[in-house]
Amino acid sequence: MTEGGRTVYGGGGITPDEKYEIGKLDHLQVALFRAGLFNFTRRYFGTHSIALPKDWMPNAETLAELKDYLQKNGTVVTDAEFAKDREWITRYLAKEMYTTAFNVDESDRMFSQTDPEVEKAANSLPKAAGLQETAKKIVVQRMSGQR
Repeated sequence: MTEGGRTVYGGGGITPDEKYEIGKLDHLQVALFRAGLFNFTRRYFGTHSIALPKDWMPNAETLAELKDYLQKNGTVVTDAEFAKDREWITRYLAKEMYTTAFNVDESDRMFSQTDPEVEKAANSLPKAAGLQETAKKIVVQRMSGQR
């Protein structure tokens, strides 16, 4: 038991209260990792300004350009597949483009700020603080009773 009275099970580590499952990459995501985003970014900045505004994210036009680029370069992608992966594509395309337009640190900053796993963790902080406060109260009560 923890000091706060919560049960802890041994044998394999501590099971987290909050879990975040990361799905397997699908066909389109794999294709984008295999140079689609890098090559598209190089081509994009060959015809567009490399100066991106602060907090820039790819818009519908940029995503349409990416989809067109993929199809012209042999990646089979359906509208449904692209729509399903839209949020993922937007984040990873922005990451690649930030690296080129700004630097790796800015790319990493933007990526962490838009990460659903980081968001879930941040949203769990009040619950964690509540657990800590409960544990402190229990410890104080135990200490008061022992004197």
